[in-house]
This record gives sequence, C-alpha cells and structure tokens, in this order.
Amino acid sequence: MMRSLRPARARNQPMLRRLALAALAVVTAAACAAEPQAQAGGLPASPAAAQSSDIRHVIPAPDSVGPQPARFEWTPVQGAESYTLRVWNDVDVNMLSATGLTTTAVDVPAEPKLPLGTYFWAVMAMRGDRPLAESGMAAFVVMQ
Repeated sequence: MMRSLRPARARNQPMLRRLALAALAVVTAAACAAEPQAQAGGLPASPAAAQSSDIRHVIPAPDSVGPQPARFEWTPVQGAESYTLRVWNDVDVNMLSATGLTTTAVDVPAEPKLPLGTYFWAVMAMRGDRPLAESGMAAFVVMQ
C-alpha cells in the first residue's frame, strides 16, 4: 500500500487557517468593542468619549422621574471654553439644543412644556471647535 507523502506544512494548513481565522475574529471583536460609538443627535464619537466621566449630570439626576426639569446642570471640565447641551426624546428627536454655553447650567423656559415621556440628555465640553470631554447620555422621565 502506497501512502501519499505531503510535507508537514501542507498537512497542517487547514488547522493553521482555522487558528488564523479564530485569532482574526478575536482581534476584530476586541477592536470593535473598544471603538467609540457615535451618539444620537449629532454628538460625534471622538477621543473625548473616553473622558466621559469628566462631565457628570447633576440636574436632572440620571434616571430621575418627575415634572419637567426647570434647569439642566452638570459638572465643569477644566480647560473648557464652552459647552453644548442636547436633549432628545425616546424616538431620537432633538427637543432642545444649546451651543456656546459658558456656564454649567441652563434654565429651561416653562413653555413650551415637554410632553410626558422619556428623554435623554448629554453635554459636550468644547475648547474652540474641538471636543474636550463628553458626558454620555442620561435619561429622565417627565411624568407630571
């Protein structure tokens, strides 16, 4: 009985391919998980996204439930020249947008009132036209 001789490299190619594909899948999954995601409402993903803990939502508190907030307030970021505030409803419609804010609080006019529902808000600290830090989104629910 004659046996075909193949070089060892040829015999191991299917196994090497599977290992290479598995390694590629692991690297791709890790890279995708580490990549900042764009946020709804036009706040772009940026290197500042990694600094999201620099801005904390103060008023309304994250996951708060109650009447329409009378103001939005957040913690300051060292070196920020201005802030951008965005508020979206639960179907991603921009309900409030303010740019060029030089303080860490904005009073909200009583009228027009936000309809009952769930909302999300985020703040971006800016230095010139460059994002410095982002808060990430926080939810609040208007019930009254």
